[in-house]
Amino acid sequence: HNPQEFAGQGVAPPKPLKKEQEPTPTKEVKKPSRAKKVAVDDFTKMSPLCAPDDSYKRQQHVLTTACGSIWKCVNTETLQAVIVKSYFTKTLSMGQDVLREITYHNRVRGFPLALDLQRIVVKSEPPEEVRLLLEYHKKTLDDTNKLPIEEVQLLAFQLLCASRCFSRMGFVHRDWRPDAVYVSEDGIVKVGDFRAAHVVDDMWAARWYDVDYRPPEILLGHEPYDARADIWAIGLIIYYLVTGRDFFDEIRSVGLLQDMCAQFGPITEQTWPGLKECRNYDMYREVLETAQKCTSGSKKATAKKKAADTSSARLEKVAKNGNSADHAVLAELLKTMLVLHPARRPSADQALQHPFFASIHMSFADQKQL
Repeated sequence: HNPQEFAGQGVAPPKPLKKEQEPTPTKEVKKPSRAKKVAVDDFTKMSPLCAPDDSYKRQQHVLTTACGSIWKCVNTETLQAVIVKSYFTKTLSMGQDVLREITYHNRVRGFPLALDLQRIVVKSEPPEEVRLLLEYHKKTLDDTNKLPIEEVQLLAFQLLCASRCFSRMGFVHRDWRPDAVYVSEDGIVKVGDFRAAHVVDDMWAARWYDVDYRPPEILLGHEPYDARADIWAIGLIIYYLVTGRDFFDEIRSVGLLQDMCAQFGPITEQTWPGLKECRNYDMYREVLETAQKCTSGSKKATAKKKAADTSSARLEKVAKNGNSADHAVLAELLKTMLVLHPARRPSADQALQHPFFASIHMSFADQKQL
């Protein structure tokens, strides 16, 4: 304000406004990473199973993973055996993995075909760690290969039932493999390892699934995908149970895609509409073009693919090497599940209606009980 405006008016001019003092610079405080906060704070809020201490003694090492380790442990008071799955939450991705696994284990609590999460132990002292205590079973499907056809039938039926129920719960497992599925002494399947599970409505081609069990739509980046990706992986598990061998034995995605084309024919625009729009098409373009040239150069191979579009030499051996008619029926089931394009695969509901499971359907009194 101008002081002359108030001259002779008997009014004191207003004092000039003071400038706000700038805050003195303070030493920057380093905030803890989000991964640590997730592991220590959020888990205790999301589940009533959380506990601050641990009274379990390690007995046998099972597996070491990139995220942590898996041990067989025993309660020092009750002597009850459990599986302890440890997650080191030093990075954000590891924190997200354990958060996702706890979320979906809580969602399937009480479901008889899923591994039961009994307790969560949070270790907040460095190195931060979250331990999941799961019900213990001695065997996984990895230990039960080359089984009689009757046992394969019962296990395959349970795997498809589990996949159907997960879909009805609104999520897909995305990590089916023999060592992720436990088997009780009564022969009941117990599905574990839910760190890759995801809701059905938001499925994009992240690289989940073990390499040997990865569906072609995940390799190619076909987006979005759905529960039929799990059908492919379950079909490969069933093949492993009856033969004792992995259908694919590759450590790299390029080799896996080459073997897929060798077994089921080349992937082209005719067999896979919209192939060039897949996210990873440019990455595998040379592999796909090479597979197409090799197949088109062989008239015998071309005629064979026309006669049976989903045929595979390995699946034919399941029928020929089996000692019963059920092996031939099983081979037909696998031919429907192991189809390259996901749109041509059956859902879990449709696969459960296959004649391979006819004897199981007949053993139930009515459809409601089934």
